[in-house]
Amino acid sequence: MKNVLLFAASNNPESINGKLINYTAGLFKRHKTNVLRLHDYPLPVYSPVIEAEQGIPKNAMLFKNQILRHDVFVISVAEHNRSVTAAFKNTLDWLSRTDKDYSNLLSGKTILLISTSPSPGGARTALANAETMLRAFERPFLPAVFLW
Repeated sequence: MKNVLLFAASNNPESINGKLINYTAGLFKRHKTNVLRLHDYPLPVYSPVIEAEQGIPKNAMLFKNQILRHDVFVISVAEHNRSVTAAFKNTLDWLSRTDKDYSNLLSGKTILLISTSPSPGGARTALANAETMLRAFERPFLPAVFLW
């Protein structure tokens, strides 16, 4: 049995991608699932000055610990202005600072990217941007688009 971590890449508690994640979690009948919400892990906007003065925020470490306890990730990529949300990008920025070799953070894990958007492009650009960002963590993943 796999441990599956699901989250919407948005800090909006009313996000349609959050609704998609909740629906998707119900599809994993034979696996243990955990749904996280980015708005439960608020982080300051990444800055080397903040990192030097205050260190890595506690919420970045808590989020990292969630990642380490799971085998599979389903990320519903919300789209803002044809890209990922600032909250998701900022979370990745802080996660990349939690370990000197952050490429190990997702080692051996499977990632499924999904999305929904009312935009004509159906969040394809945001998915492509998320793919590019996650490649910094050096993990293969399964991109998918769901129009809901």
